[in-house]
Amino acid sequence: MKNLLVKLALIAALVVACNSASAAYTDTMDNFALFHCDTENASGITPDDNSSGRTGSELNGDVDELRVSAPVIISPDPDFVFTDIPKDMQVCPRLPSTNIANVKIAGTISSPGFDFITVKVYRESVLQSVLTQALVYSAGKADFNFLTSIKAELANYDFTVATVAGSTETTIATVDNVVGGDVYLINGQSNANAMRESGSASANVNRGQFLRSFGTHSDSPGVVISDLNWHLAEGDKMYGQGAIGQWAIRMGRVLIEETGIPIAIINNGNGGKPISFFERNDSNPEDIGTNYGRLLFRARNAGVTNKLRAILWYQGESDSGAADVHENGFTNLYNNWLEDYPGFEEVLIHQLRVGCLVAQWNVSLRNRQRLIPDKFPDIEVMSTTGLNGHNGCHFVYNNGYKELGEHDAALLMRDLYGSSNTINIEPPNIDHIFFSDIGNTNITIVMRNKVDSLIWNSGVENYFNLENSGVNIIGGGVASNTVILQLDGNGSSNDGLTYSGHSGSGPWVLNGKGVGLLTFFSDVVSIGPAKPRNLIAVPLSCSSIQLKWDSVSNVIKYLIRRDGEIIGSSFPASYVDVNLSKATKYCYQVASVDLSYTSTWSDVKCAVTGANLPASLLFEDTFNVTGGGNINYNYNESGRQFGSLAPLTYTTYNALCVCVTNEGPSSGKAKTSILNYNAAPPLLRCGFSPDQNFNNSGNFSIEYELTRLPE
Repeated sequence: MKNLLVKLALIAALVVACNSASAAYTDTMDNFALFHCDTENASGITPDDNSSGRTGSELNGDVDELRVSAPVIISPDPDFVFTDIPKDMQVCPRLPSTNIANVKIAGTISSPGFDFITVKVYRESVLQSVLTQALVYSAGKADFNFLTSIKAELANYDFTVATVAGSTETTIATVDNVVGGDVYLINGQSNANAMRESGSASANVNRGQFLRSFGTHSDSPGVVISDLNWHLAEGDKMYGQGAIGQWAIRMGRVLIEETGIPIAIINNGNGGKPISFFERNDSNPEDIGTNYGRLLFRARNAGVTNKLRAILWYQGESDSGAADVHENGFTNLYNNWLEDYPGFEEVLIHQLRVGCLVAQWNVSLRNRQRLIPDKFPDIEVMSTTGLNGHNGCHFVYNNGYKELGEHDAALLMRDLYGSSNTINIEPPNIDHIFFSDIGNTNITIVMRNKVDSLIWNSGVENYFNLENSGVNIIGGGVASNTVILQLDGNGSSNDGLTYSGHSGSGPWVLNGKGVGLLTFFSDVVSIGPAKPRNLIAVPLSCSSIQLKWDSVSNVIKYLIRRDGEIIGSSFPASYVDVNLSKATKYCYQVASVDLSYTSTWSDVKCAVTGANLPASLLFEDTFNVTGGGNINYNYNESGRQFGSLAPLTYTTYNALCVCVTNEGPSSGKAKTSILNYNAAPPLLRCGFSPDQNFNNSGNFSIEYELTRLPE
């Protein structure tokens, strides 16, 4: 790594320049830019395919070399102005599909006499490429614009920019230790800050040169706008340069070790604040006086607002008595993120833990956190139960923040990196609950994940409550993906089941990797089989709709209800409703039936016949008959034939051919059939069989439909 001593002489001047709030809001400051990594298609070098080979302790690297974070302009001449240039230690967001990050270096030279400008690209101090552009002056100025790419790997890239006049090359700027990688944001209350607690181990064993952050984590607007540099991530401090917190630094380290990709994390948490504290000033989203504005300011100046992998959220303790306010506030915040951070792939929220204003048996807010992912498909929830290193409000590192960071990393590895490690990754989450014996003294809780294993700690039954039932939960256990609770009497009269968890250490329900069961309240404890879940209704054609749902154990059939009326039954868990009207909305419910009981009806799902079918599956054509006669009319997607000609073909992998209507001088329906049907791929020849006789002359319109076969 090049070590240019001239940097040290310029640091003070650069920091003074950054202290101006007005300068902080612009893309350029004097003769250097705040960042830039670019998302355009890069030209120039193709990165070296070889990885750095760094593993284990080598990830920590020579951290002292990475302290300086401003690009160094060797020449102070204002005639050299950079509009785009990365900063030292910059993490340029990669494109996941290519594992490539783009780097842009651009600007204007107003000093005459230069022939060329060059950019030299180094990987781990080894020259990789030299990019050259001729300088063409117009009105005394010459523009330059380089867009190159680097591989996202555990290797640092350096850039040297130089002018060339004749045989003289003059370096005008250097940028060191740039990497391609992934970027995450964190916000919330003090458990988002996750500072080192008294008596806790340090999390900074996870520090390394490829785990970085941008700017200073601070509540002071002046401090935030004065630091526009990249830093090594710091895990133990609540505030300061590069401070990201203990679980965040552990999460980042695990992601680096698993993927070999540098990670940047920007944390802007603020302890003891309600959801309203984090809301956006809609008239000025980057209002530096707001928490939302300070985080957005840092993300924009880091150049990462539309290139995030995920946003992580841990907040709500200060809202614990106001579930509606919290849910509405978070929904607004999520919608603001969609506007200001377009392109993020996931939001990961952390369900609250008992303690720190969170009352044990008031689970309303926590239950809403559990259910938020059901409303938004790009949101996941992580439990904080099961972590014994809890002091009543916060966590120590071991058995606390360390494990939380590892749980988060595993979930992100599954969702964002395609990890094959998918078992026991997500927290156990209830699907449905029912009495599983005739006397209603056993309750079975079925989890959504059907393959994860469960662990029951003796004594955890004390943290379940069958509300207003008059009975006690006296024991329990697990079997496969279910929890079984034992009651001391008939609990059929109740107002729902609650699991509260607790503060501190103690017994838990866990999955096989120690991720705790999400706390919950369910107001439905059914008698008999569970109602069917995840019903979907898919239009197959203009006259048929397919229903599918999750199967339920120990049932003999399912009842099907359309628009409030039972129309039939089915087993197994699918049904095709046929002979429906075209372009009509139909709504369905399904119920489970065992030898003794029928379940409650499923949620309602609706579909419109003919809706959302591929355009190529529906077509209409006209033809002319003179003086009557027979027509063998055949159609394919690309052409038409009229009269008694050889049949055309329509190639599809999953379709049937049906004639729906005909209009014209003739009365009656035209009939059709499949003239030929072969497998892999099916080859369809659709036409009249037998030939349709039309007694009158005129133009006829026949509408055909290719109907998808049920899956």
